[in-house]
Amino acid sequence: MRKRVIEILIFVLIIIGLTINVNAQNVDKVQKAYSCLDSLVGNTTLTLDEAIFASLANSRIVKAEEKIKSEKSATESCWPKAGCNVKTTAQVAIAYDHLGRDTKDITKWLLSKNGTISGFSWYLQVTIDNSEMSQCKINYDNADYPLSINNEMKLSGNLGSCLSIDPNGYRMRINNNCANKVFGVNCDKGFKINLLYEKNSGGTLYVSSRTESGSANSWKSLDISAKCFKEGNACNYEASLWATAALYSTNENYEAFVPYLSVLMEENPRLMPSAFLSYIEGGSQHYEKLIQSKFSRPQERAYWEVSGNRYYDTALGMMALGGCKDSGEEACTNPDLKDVANFLFDGQTEKGCWNNNNLKDTAFLLYAGWGETLIQSGVIGDGGGSVIIITGNETCTELEGTCRATCSISERTTDEGSCPVGEEFCCVPPYDPNSLPDCEVNNNYCVERGACLGDAGGELVSEYECSISNLVCCSQDYVEKTCLEQGGEICLDDEVCNNDIVDSSDGACCKDGCVKGETFECTENSECDEEAGEICEGGECIVPSEKGCLNDLECREGEKCDGGICTTGAGGSKTWIIILIVLIILIVIAIIFRNKIQMFLFKRKGKGKSGPVGPNGPGGPAGRFGFGGPMGRAPPRFGGGPGIRPAGPISRPIIRPSPVVSKPVVVSRPAPAKKMTEKEKDMEDTLKKLKKMAE
Repeated sequence: MRKRVIEILIFVLIIIGLTINVNAQNVDKVQKAYSCLDSLVGNTTLTLDEAIFASLANSRIVKAEEKIKSEKSATESCWPKAGCNVKTTAQVAIAYDHLGRDTKDITKWLLSKNGTISGFSWYLQVTIDNSEMSQCKINYDNADYPLSINNEMKLSGNLGSCLSIDPNGYRMRINNNCANKVFGVNCDKGFKINLLYEKNSGGTLYVSSRTESGSANSWKSLDISAKCFKEGNACNYEASLWATAALYSTNENYEAFVPYLSVLMEENPRLMPSAFLSYIEGGSQHYEKLIQSKFSRPQERAYWEVSGNRYYDTALGMMALGGCKDSGEEACTNPDLKDVANFLFDGQTEKGCWNNNNLKDTAFLLYAGWGETLIQSGVIGDGGGSVIIITGNETCTELEGTCRATCSISERTTDEGSCPVGEEFCCVPPYDPNSLPDCEVNNNYCVERGACLGDAGGELVSEYECSISNLVCCSQDYVEKTCLEQGGEICLDDEVCNNDIVDSSDGACCKDGCVKGETFECTENSECDEEAGEICEGGECIVPSEKGCLNDLECREGEKCDGGICTTGAGGSKTWIIILIVLIILIVIAIIFRNKIQMFLFKRKGKGKSGPVGPNGPGGPAGRFGFGGPMGRAPPRFGGGPGIRPAGPISRPIIRPSPVVSKPVVVSRPAPAKKMTEKEKDMEDTLKKLKKMAE
């Protein structure tokens, strides 16, 4: 028994060891990708695009930065010199900010390319704290106009030529000729004001990230600010995405460009605007769209593919969700990206890169997925290795770090500390997740940028940093209000919001009331999106074997959401784990009781049964149950043999004369009960235990 226990413990340790080994292998795969990228950069004549993304991935920065410098315009801070454009210049700004270079002149050039957008409808919204009745005044062009608000938040009043109350009664429409005016609001109760916008043709109504809160009898004002980035004389959506991301990355004010990106996102799905907006603004609305656009595969693999290049698109998705946040031996601890990392590890080339050893895509994936948290090691290619230019004023030792050519996986590099040898990294211990970031130590707050400048009503404190990359240091804390506190309601599954949707701690909050939505039930496949691979099943358009879900409520009755897929079982991976554990237990039992189980199976086959002995064996002629046969062989005897007494007396027929018939009557005397041996008792006890376990 002791030997069996030791065997089981060894088996369990092997399973644990295999799990640890898988994590270690994943980390090795990331390191291999860095080494492959270093080799490509070292042995390639770089294009400007390749140099920009190689810089983001910290690969051979000297060579990459020299290429970027050589492509700069001789007269302006823009790229490329053959003809500056907004998109490329914005990407250089992000790369330079990542390397710690000055970006003021670059962002100044970008902002000079802004333009005013048209084709939008704008609304001014006023809400009263605690949904109380209130009397307000609206001011523009140095004139006041009365506004009454009842306890249902409906408006009434004569608001002049620039404002008119929308038919739903909850907001004021701004005349297109007044889009350049400033609107002031004063109420006799505490209040909030914000702007809403949509396309002139209608559709989704968006809420501006800026909200002003006022106390009773105070004035608050808002003005319309909606811009785009132009290439030539027209707004360019892709250029605006990258340029707005560059302003966000460099701590410049980007908010005026968000309305343009939000309103036109439905018309530009191939550019993955939800990824950019999630990176810039955060919020559940952009996050959910980004997650829903992820293409799920069997066996829990996933990626994004909307533009035709799954590796570039997947890098955008990883950047928006904050990267893999690797820790220790696990190469991806971000739950939203674990399946993405597994997909990437499965698709690496022999060298370790991605997309047929594509330099730009590999660099973008490493930057978006792992950033600086894993540093490439070893001497690659021509022996140049990886070089990071250190620009900090502090020495590495002052930061409790060590200067080495290669940092370990458990360390991080920093450009805040300098090393005497340019080829060495300043290796410092990883961040302590339990310690407060510099921002909070100095009595500030780490919040999303839009929240800081909007509902929090604070100012950016750029001299302090937050440990989470998509948060900024803000002078005021932001606590998201519940939907009820904002005077709204959460719509049910069969309801839709009547236009005005805002974020809340409960999720998407409807301010204009919920109405019953139109239920669409398909009857044939042609009514579904065939390009997306949808089919009609049970009146619903779904992708076969896949149904993206966020929780059980999004699945049908009897189904559960497991890993983004609606299933009828208890969950794919969990079910297999349970089955595996049960099989292991059964195998262990079979090993321990193998001799007794063999005896049981042997008896079940009939070899141990006794019965009346007739001609040619048991059961009658020719051995009906397999013993005897045409040659009339006697059945095997259990418990008898030469020199061995039988276990019990054998019954013999007794012949008595019958008064009725002349033929003798054979009466079999029952054999006495056979005494059970110790082995048979043990076998019977074992079978009883197995039966109880099966029950």
